[in-house]
Amino acid sequence: MGRVSVRQPLPTEEDELYLLLDHSNPVLARRARAIILAARQGLGIREVAEAVGVSPATVRRWIRAFNAEGVGGLLPRRRPGRFGV
Repeated sequence: MGRVSVRQPLPTEEDELYLLLDHSNPVLARRARAIILAARQGLGIREVAEAVGVSPATVRRWIRAFNAEGVGGLLPRRRPGRFGV
């Protein structure tokens, strides 16, 4: 698999990322922190993964999503599954 690097956030995206750091949903805050650590502080995938407490594969997935879709790519997706009864 090729090397993954995060693109630099646009100014508006950077503002959104910093707002997400204080989000009530810890999942979103963790994803935003990972992107900031990679983009602004230049940490590598493994360092970011260790800092936010996830696997390197998860950080790669978040970076790919951010690179493709911006901050919206970090939002949790609805998953298909069983419907409630």
